[in-house]
Amino acid sequence: MTGAQESVLSNVSGDAFHAAAWMEARKIPSLRFVGPFGDPKSVFKRGQVVRIPKGTRISRPTFPGDREIVAGRTYSVILNDVYAGYVDPRDRSVVQPRLLWAGTGGYWCYADPNDVEVV
Repeated sequence: MTGAQESVLSNVSGDAFHAAAWMEARKIPSLRFVGPFGDPKSVFKRGQVVRIPKGTRISRPTFPGDREIVAGRTYSVILNDVYAGYVDPRDRSVVQPRLLWAGTGGYWCYADPNDVEVV
């Protein structure tokens, strides 16, 4: 094994440790997508219609009011983009993957792909 291969393997195992600790701290028994593990881009594609179930947490970073809401009803949206998750190398925090779509008024909305249903 080369030094580069050992470095990649070390990063992956370190990321797995941090992702597992993140899940344990939140008492989450399992997730399909967590940090860099699982590939949301293999399931979700730009232009795809997905269902946002009632109760899903939605982030709206460009919205002038509430930046995070909970969906009050189930509705369908057309995805604009899919972002992979990662473990931040600076503080080893887990950043979940996100699905992006244009919400009401053209404000961007994000949700965790673990909470979204394929139509």
